[in-house]
Amino acid sequence: MTPLERMSRLRSCEVFRSFNWPGDLPELSRFDLICRWNATGKTTLSRAFSRMEKRAIPQSEVTLELASGEFEGEEFPNLNVSIRVFNRVFVNGSVFRQDAGLFPPNSLFLG
Repeated sequence: MTPLERMSRLRSCEVFRSFNWPGDLPELSRFDLICRWNATGKTTLSRAFSRMEKRAIPQSEVTLELASGEFEGEEFPNLNVSIRVFNRVFVNGSVFRQDAGLFPPNSLFLG
């Protein structure tokens, strides 16, 4: 698995009309938590990362930098990157399920 270093560029992606990773912003690490004010792009970023996790082509222009080079969004289906996104969509689909009330395998419920 190739480590993800940064999301080099985002274009036409909701609040990120034209984003380039600043030189003084640290690279991504093994575990990253994204916290910011409302309407600053957290959900937008999580959607882009989720597309990569699912190996699906993003709906906007995305360029990722891995240890092995830069890759455009069209290449997401072929990337071998280990990433897990725990956003609202994940929580709603795995913890607060609306179907049959059953949890997916490997779930832990404390209550």
